Amino acid sequence: MLGIAGILLILLVVDVVCGPLLTLVLASPKKSRRERWVDLSVVAMVQVIALAYGLTSVFDARPVVLAFETDRLLIVTANEVQLERLTAAPEGYRSLPFVGLNMVGVRQARSTEEAMQSAESSLQGVSPGMRPDWWLPVDAVVPALLLKVRPIDDLIAARPTDRKILE
Repeated sequence: MLGIAGILLILLVVDVVCGPLLTLVLASPKKSRRERWVDLSVVAMVQVIALAYGLTSVFDARPVVLAFETDRLLIVTANEVQLERLTAAPEGYRSLPFVGLNMVGVRQARSTEEAMQSAESSLQGVSPGMRPDWWLPVDAVVPALLLKVRPIDDLIAARPTDRKILE
């Protein structure tokens, strides 16, 4: 899996390669000075647009929430959060951080009907941790979280090939 440094490196390489490659394709000594200037302006605009698109994509895919759902921790990215429900989130969680994570708990369904709607949403790819109106302050779920925590040695024993990553 790529970390943010790897993603930014790919973004930089694509942007740096994009300009010279387009210049190579468009440049011709037979063109007038004005035509070359227009070509290079187009190449520069394409590079700026590619960079802006890449940075916007990275910004939208930044992790913003670490949610504890029943028995697991879920990292939620900015583009996964249901923004229309953000106003229903608990006080202090009604905006997404630019840097870092909001640590939240996720409440259980309050009724059978709500549980069915939640299951249907989950089947469509929207887990409860992505729904701000289901968030709770993390302090409310610490006891449940502590019941689920296991030693890292158990995970290393179960996945010895990933030992370096886990340590």
